Amino acid sequence: MLISGIITYIVNPNIEIIKNIQGLSEDKQRAEGLEKVWQYIINNGFKVPLQMLILSIIPIPFLYSANLISTSILTGFVFTLLIRFDLHIGLIGVGSSIPHTVLELLSYAVFAAALYLFNKSIIRTISNLFRKNKKAKISILKSIVTVAQVYILLVLPLSIIVAFLETYFTNFLMDLLK
Repeated sequence: MLISGIITYIVNPNIEIIKNIQGLSEDKQRAEGLEKVWQYIINNGFKVPLQMLILSIIPIPFLYSANLISTSILTGFVFTLLIRFDLHIGLIGVGSSIPHTVLELLSYAVFAAALYLFNKSIIRTISNLFRKNKKAKISILKSIVTVAQVYILLVLPLSIIVAFLETYFTNFLMDLLK
């Protein structure tokens, strides 16, 4: 996040061009209250972890971390643009977004940590097919159970907390800091 923020600051993109980029869909822009919370839960609690799970099946190490990395990069980019646009408003926006951003990235990181063993078990199983001297097998079933436990006990509850923070607490902090 910090690196993308520094690069964005150095490159100094034209704010006017970025203003014209379509952000959220109209449904998400109009959503309020619990409907908005539900949309965040669907995205951060179901879609992103599902994408990470699908990427972890591909036997390439750390590919499943792409969502975590892209979210960090985009957050650094947006935070820097906010600060470049107007320092006062930018600092308020960044300050009010920090709580949900940190927890959102934490939930992705926890899930990526759980997917590490799952991905490693797939890679080990495939690589053992081609080895003369086999390495110790890592149980794919046990790693799937671990991924499910981490998702149910940590990632999904964190995603629900993040959705409420993003919907209500961010606005509360923005109003408080103005």
